[in-house]
Amino acid sequence: MSAPAAPGLTIFQDFDLKELVDFIDWSPFFKTWELNGRYPEILTHPKLGEEANKLYQDAQSLLRRIVEQELLGAQGVAGLFPANSAGDDIEVYKDESRDSLLTSFHFLRQQSVKRSGRPNRCLADFVAPPPPAGPLV
Repeated sequence: MSAPAAPGLTIFQDFDLKELVDFIDWSPFFKTWELNGRYPEILTHPKLGEEANKLYQDAQSLLRRIVEQELLGAQGVAGLFPANSAGDDIEVYKDESRDSLLTSFHFLRQQSVKRSGRPNRCLADFVAPPPPAGPLV
């Protein structure tokens, strides 16, 4: 596995809203208005489709206005850092030497009772454990 092209923090200033519009997940928007269904299927739903379409068209109109008149700005920060799992925690380091711990994130393991053989997962399960100490033999 290769290292990321831009390790550390990357700051996005004045990101073009036109580039973000296609990435909007509309399903939570409809749920907020108590129209439970997944986008785009909700637009053709036999009972909810008509109201969902009205709401969607209103949202599209407002979104166009926001983009065209630059009523909002988009900024963001992303960080790529070396990390290892430590039990149910994830430890984040300053650099690949892993000598300087920046922070730890503490996660809970799933608490539900599962069928036999099904583990209770934790986000830390998806991050590599620390490398073994000392030389490999």
